[in-house]
Amino acid sequence: MKKTAFVAIAILALCLPACKLTGHVHWPSPPPGPVVPAPAPQPPDNGAPPPPPVDGNPGTPPDAGSGTGADAIPMSEVVFYGDNAAAVPSFRPTATLRSVRIAGDTTGPCVVCWTWDDPRWPGYGPKNVMGNAWIMIYRDGKWRAGAWEMVRTDMVGANVCRTSEAKPGEYPLIQAHGPASEWTPRHGEEFGYMITTTTRGSLSPARERSNAVVGRWP
Repeated sequence: MKKTAFVAIAILALCLPACKLTGHVHWPSPPPGPVVPAPAPQPPDNGAPPPPPVDGNPGTPPDAGSGTGADAIPMSEVVFYGDNAAAVPSFRPTATLRSVRIAGDTTGPCVVCWTWDDPRWPGYGPKNVMGNAWIMIYRDGKWRAGAWEMVRTDMVGANVCRTSEAKPGEYPLIQAHGPASEWTPRHGEEFGYMITTTTRGSLSPARERSNAVVGRWP
């Protein structure tokens, strides 16, 4: 009897430091684990594809619903000079002119470069001339367009360039009709550009044109 009581007291003595009054064992808390950062929030997946990269071509005019470029200068605001000029505003817009730029001095020859889609206009004569360009300058409250150089059937696509035939000391676009032939451009001055089927000399039966775009003298 005394031996049994002694064993019970010994067991109780061993248990007391690890027991609460309720009789439950209080186990020490485990050491904290490594801190894992929360994942970065993800944008909602709405099924839309990522936006395309910018093509660096901010000069491209907006497209009209018909598939040809919209006129940056309305034809109703343009006065045309040159052979068969009165017929030009009624030409059908069937070609898309994307952009135009010009380089040169205020006198002497200049270089005009443009980008457009192939209009597939018919060519005539040994040089396959399919049209002519128009230079528009703003004078006396109106855009004034003068017929300029001829355009051949192989002058299509991107970065098509034409050098004016001005001699040193002459106006850069002296071959143009109307006020454009005496244009002395200023830095940053805007000008308009358009291409039509042939009007200089003879009028092409096609009677088609590109849209009008605006460039800037450097």
